[in-house]
Amino acid sequence: MDLIISDIEMPVMDGWRFIQAVRNQKKYQHIPAMALTSLNSSESIEKSKEMGFDMHEIKIDKDRMLTGVKNLLHNKRQYL
Repeated sequence: MDLIISDIEMPVMDGWRFIQAVRNQKKYQHIPAMALTSLNSSESIEKSKEMGFDMHEIKIDKDRMLTGVKNLLHNKRQYL
């Protein structure tokens, strides 16, 4: 697995709880993760980083999201 992308607002488990569960598993701790969401407040961005996401992007900005994916994948390769 090269990259984890998750929404924040999901019906059963929100993305913040999801990424915490993922980060608690050693084999997934090194994989970059992006929150892709409609939430755009400074509080939600900060919470995403606190919970374990490497990046928080807004769904409606597809160009920025794709740039973020490329950057996360490029940075991952630098550290492997």
